[in-house]
Amino acid sequence: MEKELPAYVLKQSLQRVFAQAIVKAILMLIALYYVIVLLFQMFAYQRTAALTFTVFMFLGLLFLTEMLLTLNKVRNTTYKVYSDKIEVETRKLVMVDLADVSMFSFKRNLFDRWFHTVTIILTPQVKLEALNDNNQFIFTLQKMIQRQKQEHVPHRKQSAQLTYAMAKPAKQ
Repeated sequence: MEKELPAYVLKQSLQRVFAQAIVKAILMLIALYYVIVLLFQMFAYQRTAALTFTVFMFLGLLFLTEMLLTLNKVRNTTYKVYSDKIEVETRKLVMVDLADVSMFSFKRNLFDRWFHTVTIILTPQVKLEALNDNNQFIFTLQKMIQRQKQEHVPHRKQSAQLTYAMAKPAKQ
């Protein structure tokens, strides 16, 4: 049996993910720097050039580590869209049956607007993040989800009717 090829293979936008990671890391490093300065003042340490250099090297190392972790995450994240499911490959594989998609929405935060990307939310746990904004893909994915839900409707309607019939009080 041949394995079905994905209809779409999507990757995150590297520029958008890095821009957000850089802003987040810079804000974190500024806060950490002020905490370190405050600790120096609390314990009455004399700030020397060597100590200041060491602090900045430590903060630079933290920044570099955060950027490498972000790069690794982006490189290892792939979204594969099949006719009946979506596979999200990160460190682990998450599969979502299109018929089981509980919600379909998309959002654009500030970075999404700047870099023309979008985040598609399929379930509260599964989000396709930082994808290049392509209205045709969003429309196609929405149609694929509707088609899969329609193919699975007869079974679901029947079970819903059975549940309703069982819950209905008997006529007297």
